[in-house]
Amino acid sequence: MSFDNSRYFFLDNPINLCYNVSMKKKKQLKPGVMVQIWDHHEGMKMTGHGQVGYLVQNFGETGKLTPDGSTSSTGVIWQVICFNHEPPEKYKVHESWLNPVDKISDIKKVEDD
Repeated sequence: MSFDNSRYFFLDNPINLCYNVSMKKKKQLKPGVMVQIWDHHEGMKMTGHGQVGYLVQNFGETGKLTPDGSTSSTGVIWQVICFNHEPPEKYKVHESWLNPVDKISDIKKVEDD
């Protein structure tokens, strides 16, 4: 199986880690949890920004190789499935760019640029 690298969102440089992931948020991240992908950098947004989906699996731990040979030096990479396209799309997303969704008000509105 091949992977489309444009759907990988890693923060491999700790200097780019603008927001620390709180312990509460980390504890909430587990398979089956609803999340919103939220790119917190200014400028061009990553593919998947604003999408709501479900965590499928932990795709890569800090410092360990993922199945496709990538690594993250700053946190866990999650596989997220989003159902707003047909067929549903899967993304690989760094934990700092995932916001757990517990209620509808947790979903942020994506502003058009």
